[in-house]
Amino acid sequence: MIEWHRKCLMDFYGDKLTHNRYDLIFIYRAILKEYLSWVIEAETLVSLEDIAEIIISKMDVLVEDSYQNTSQSIISSENYTSYIRGTKTMDEQAMITRLLTSMEAAIAELQLQDEMSATLTSLLNTLKSELIDKPVDNKPLLQAILFYLKTGKNFDE
Repeated sequence: MIEWHRKCLMDFYGDKLTHNRYDLIFIYRAILKEYLSWVIEAETLVSLEDIAEIIISKMDVLVEDSYQNTSQSIISSENYTSYIRGTKTMDEQAMITRLLTSMEAAIAELQLQDEMSATLTSLLNTLKSELIDKPVDNKPLLQAILFYLKTGKNFDE
């Protein structure tokens, strides 16, 4: 889907999208995602045509500004390619490793009951396995772990 969005934006904006192209693709997808989430959750009917017009008008401004200014692009071609393939860059791997190490230290520093400490350590080990050892993340498992860490509740509670 992201590649289709890239192609549509490139076809629509042409040469104006050459500078900061990948940043603009991500911005477009973020805007689209939020509006679609709102449409799904809205209790009132929302005009998709109105939303499309707003998105297009905002993208026009962003693309024109990007074309006129030569600001530094945040997302490189390599990062974009890595993202759409679902692979992590070395920087991401290093960041994940540092974060997991920090979490390990935090668990050790906290004076938790043995059961809670064991649960958190087990979750951390599962996160390590999913985020570092496997080429593709098990998103439902990661979401369940994050849900538990955020709420402290199981799904069945």
